[in-house]
Amino acid sequence: MKNKLGFKELAFWVSLVLVVAAVAGVITINWYHKNKSEKKRQYWQKYYALEYFYTYDKESDEFTISDPQVIEAMQRWDREGCSFIYAQKGWDVTNDDISRVLHDEDNPEQIKWTAFEAAYYLLAKSSYERNYIGKLSYEEMASLLKYESDYSLEELEEALDVFIYGGENVGDDNQYGSIFDVPRELQVACCKILDSTTNIPSEEFYFGWKILISIGDEIK
Repeated sequence: MKNKLGFKELAFWVSLVLVVAAVAGVITINWYHKNKSEKKRQYWQKYYALEYFYTYDKESDEFTISDPQVIEAMQRWDREGCSFIYAQKGWDVTNDDISRVLHDEDNPEQIKWTAFEAAYYLLAKSSYERNYIGKLSYEEMASLLKYESDYSLEELEEALDVFIYGGENVGDDNQYGSIFDVPRELQVACCKILDSTTNIPSEEFYFGWKILISIGDEIK
């Protein structure tokens, strides 16, 4: 005689199948969203890299800093800091002014969450909602960035200092001695911070940069 499943056994196996299906569905959804976030991150990384410093060679699949005008502008940026870029659009600000806006008033060594957020979406392999990031403590931001990206919050902050003050004006304890030394992903993240999270209207930094690289040999 064939063994027949009792009601309890049948219910157990049906429940087990439903649980497995649910877990598989959650895993699939999480993978889809993470993959979608990563593709979006890669797109914006490439976009900002090409808008600022880099040219892209399709055959070699490599980004290079090769435009003489870009190199010249970056060298002066290293000497004078980001105020030089804003000045191209008529903004009379100092590097210290920009630094104060981007850092916590009570803890000047720590960047504000708005600056962190601008960089996070260009660095992290998974994304979180704005209202979630806005509630994080400094320590939680550090942990999140380290977990979700290839960079630490300390690396981001040191890169940002170089972009604010210029490589020639940061201390010897900064691991980046020049804008050129900063990894490409951090470079574009810092540009995004300067362009969107200061008290200067959005895109003024970007347009200042475009003006600067268009004047070429006139840069003094």
